[in-house]
Amino acid sequence: MAGTGVDAAAIRAAVDLFYERVLADPALAGIFRGVDMNRLKMHQRAFVLRALGGPSLYSGREMQTAHLGIHVTDEQFTDALVHLIASLREVGVGDDVIDRARGDIQGLRALIVER
Repeated sequence: MAGTGVDAAAIRAAVDLFYERVLADPALAGIFRGVDMNRLKMHQRAFVLRALGGPSLYSGREMQTAHLGIHVTDEQFTDALVHLIASLREVGVGDDVIDRARGDIQGLRALIVER
């Protein structure tokens, strides 16, 4: 992907690693019970691509609507972000790109976490 510092294969690998991590995390695994993981991964890849500065291919629901009723806590949001950052690092995404993505994702906390 021109301009993002990461390619589609890296995003695919990072998203796969991310979901391996969150599904193995007892604090997060329950959130995904009964979820179509293939569909979710497709949406997540498009979202991560956009967060990393690539084209906007995400066509899912608005963040707040998509997470309504899931009851994501601040701690779960932070844990998921840690897993995503670790996954991006593992596939070789540069720190500058990760820092930008982290900032963009942190900006979504209020839309995802239910108070």
